[in-house]
Amino acid sequence: MQETNEKDMENTPMDENANNELDDELDGDEDEELSVVEKIIGVFISPKKTFSYLADHPDFWWPLIIISLIMIGTSVMIMPKMMPIIQAQAIEQITNNANIPEADREQTIAMIQKFIPIQAYVGVGLIPVGVAIAWLVETLLIFLIGLIQGFESDFKKLIGVIPWLSFISMISEVLKNIIIFTMSEMPDDLVKNPAIAKPFSAAILLANNPDTPVWLKTFLTAIDPFAIWSVIVMVFALEAANKCTRSQAIVTVVIVTIVGLLIMLGLSFFQGGAMMKAS
Repeated sequence: MQETNEKDMENTPMDENANNELDDELDGDEDEELSVVEKIIGVFISPKKTFSYLADHPDFWWPLIIISLIMIGTSVMIMPKMMPIIQAQAIEQITNNANIPEADREQTIAMIQKFIPIQAYVGVGLIPVGVAIAWLVETLLIFLIGLIQGFESDFKKLIGVIPWLSFISMISEVLKNIIIFTMSEMPDDLVKNPAIAKPFSAAILLANNPDTPVWLKTFLTAIDPFAIWSVIVMVFALEAANKCTRSQAIVTVVIVTIVGLLIMLGLSFFQGGAMMKAS
């Protein structure tokens, strides 16, 4: 009888109330509002939990503001060092352009030297616009892939989740700008050999091969540990935002990555072709 009473006491209402209170506390922790800093840190150290939170609290503007400010700041930081290289490349293109008469070349070069700095700083000022457009295009592609696969796809939720991945991929550009800023002397072949500024990218594998086309080296700079990291974390982001399975998220990420690489390949080929004509 004593053993029976002891067992009955284990399941008293007080114990049940205590368990319910503990569950409420755990639920309260999940619903606890995260600050912007906590969300950024969470993207790196606890992506699954962070993107689950962001799926319920999507935010487009904070990533746009912070990432734009960082990119503008580091771009302005290296502008004095990059400007002579940009001008020299433009002058080389004019000099080797047979369609421009010899008499007009000096005047054209003088205009370039005057307006390229203005154009460069305007381009830096438009970074937020470029970033926003890139996110919108990427999110639209993910949204359409979700519809094709037949699972729930919410564009409004996605556009408030996907931008947070850029805190990872942005690191490579920031590191590149820091490397350029710390160079005592700017190498003349920085444009034609971009691996100099991104030694952590796949371009470093072909950096010392003079026969490698410029477009291929430029394309390979887009492949680095941070880009790969961002692609992996995107799986967690899509699982949370699209409420899809892991396999569906992986299929979406693979398609988006292939499309992104093809776009980068086209842009690199175009840029490399332009430089080949100039040289």
